[in-house]
Amino acid sequence: MVNDSQRLLRRSPDFCLGADSTEAKELLHANAFRLKWLDTVAKTCDSAVAYPFTEFRFIGPLPQSWSNATLPAGEGDQRCIRTAETIQRILRVFATASNSSQWQLQQLLFHVVRNERGSVEGLISVNYNSQHITVCCGLYYYSVDVLDRDGFIVDVEILAERLRTVREHANRTQTALFEHKLLPDAREDLNTFYQLLGSLTEIDRTECAAVLERLKTTDPANAASLSGIDTGIFTVILQGLDNEAASARWYRSALVLEEKKETGVLAVRGHSILIHGADLMDFLMRVLSWDSASDGLGKSGDESFGTGRASSSDGSLPPGVGHLDLWLQWKHRKPMRPYAVVKPSPPVFPLSMPQETDISFVYLCMSAVLAVQQVLTCCTEFPTVLVAFPNQRGSLSAALMYSYEIEAFIRSLRCGSALVERHTKEHLALKALQSLAKIIDGCFHETYPIYSLAKLLLAEGKATTTEACMDNAILGTVDLHVTVGMLGSGKKVLGCETCLLLPSRFALSCGAVGCISQESPLQGPSGATLTCASLKVAETSEASTMGAQLAACISEKTHELLSLVPNVNPK
Repeated sequence: MVNDSQRLLRRSPDFCLGADSTEAKELLHANAFRLKWLDTVAKTCDSAVAYPFTEFRFIGPLPQSWSNATLPAGEGDQRCIRTAETIQRILRVFATASNSSQWQLQQLLFHVVRNERGSVEGLISVNYNSQHITVCCGLYYYSVDVLDRDGFIVDVEILAERLRTVREHANRTQTALFEHKLLPDAREDLNTFYQLLGSLTEIDRTECAAVLERLKTTDPANAASLSGIDTGIFTVILQGLDNEAASARWYRSALVLEEKKETGVLAVRGHSILIHGADLMDFLMRVLSWDSASDGLGKSGDESFGTGRASSSDGSLPPGVGHLDLWLQWKHRKPMRPYAVVKPSPPVFPLSMPQETDISFVYLCMSAVLAVQQVLTCCTEFPTVLVAFPNQRGSLSAALMYSYEIEAFIRSLRCGSALVERHTKEHLALKALQSLAKIIDGCFHETYPIYSLAKLLLAEGKATTTEACMDNAILGTVDLHVTVGMLGSGKKVLGCETCLLLPSRFALSCGAVGCISQESPLQGPSGATLTCASLKVAETSEASTMGAQLAACISEKTHELLSLVPNVNPK
């Protein structure tokens, strides 16, 4: 794979195995490869939020006996109902999957990624004795019981009421905190400190480990709160009463359910080291289509959303809800200044897609190659654009989207000669699309993550190379990588984002619908119909203006390609 890619880019192939082939093949064993991959991820990612993940956005479901017409008028109450119903369905579907020994979902709940670790040792923590979820709202963390003492799932109306109580308590506590008469410097320090506590999973792991250690050693209450946060079945992030995003966000949990700013919209996020993106999508579709209470996990009786509300006006929390408070006195906070801060998020540029026709994934990939050639690559170089997919065995499969057919098509577009007639360009474009479709589907159906195995062989000293590891080479930092997440059938899932651990200047993440399968070589993602796409600046050193220019060029090339070759299956 590496040597073939170097030949295409007019470079001398120099990837050589330096070890016995039998010794190199030992890395293919599932357990050995997974452990080495996890160790690489732990050493590479500086925070929990930086770990590779897949996230899907969707409309939160309503209880089966509800409809939009019966929803309460208050937006906050609507959010509580949808979020509570989603939480209950997640628990029910997970229990059903566990009872039927579906091993691919076994790490979705009850698991935590300990982001302060720098190696695979102790990276993943498990606690199957939990009865609560971790809830983030405003500046604070809470525990909310979702199972009763007998292990039954709490009714939706009770769960919704607990979420409403958390939302109100967070708003009231935060308001009271900043109404204290403090000097401006003290108020600013207090606010910055709480921002630090809320972003522990987003700051550098070394800083995170230091803060966690100081919290635990200065006060046993902090140690208990941190234990409660980490032992939640999964994490839920709520919007505030004023529809403000929570400052406290805990991304260590294997599964994170987050309310979005748009009413009724939720997002589910899973760590790729614990669950494959396709399995997460399958799990979400089961959650959204769940239609039975006869799974033995709920108590008998019909479910209905009650109108009674627990009183919490005196500041106390009702049974089943706990405030996991974290605090340090000034004398313990002072040595930590200046507090660690979260790195700014890279800019994201949604792509403008033609609305009058469907677009296949292969068309967007070709447009991306053409745009990179025009915007990022000088006339004497070749665009290094990878298509990448998470592999079921761990890590990822990636392939260079370049071939002799693609090169011939690029040359026909650049020559500007009247001798190159339109039908010739159409013929070359179709050949290039056919070639690219084979590259994409071949990468998707790889049995082993060959790209990651090549990098692991280099890291283990079992292979040598020079040119392939430099910038603008397949194993080095490339111009762009493209990935796609399948959104399932129907319109229940609105969009997705896939984050891969792959060195590139830009990342193009897409969502698509279509029938694809790992088992069938005829069902690959190249012909999937796009629903959304966005370009992210992956390298912080890149100028945002360059990202905007590249995104606009990809959209422009998509229109041009569609006008040249109608959107047909190029296979």
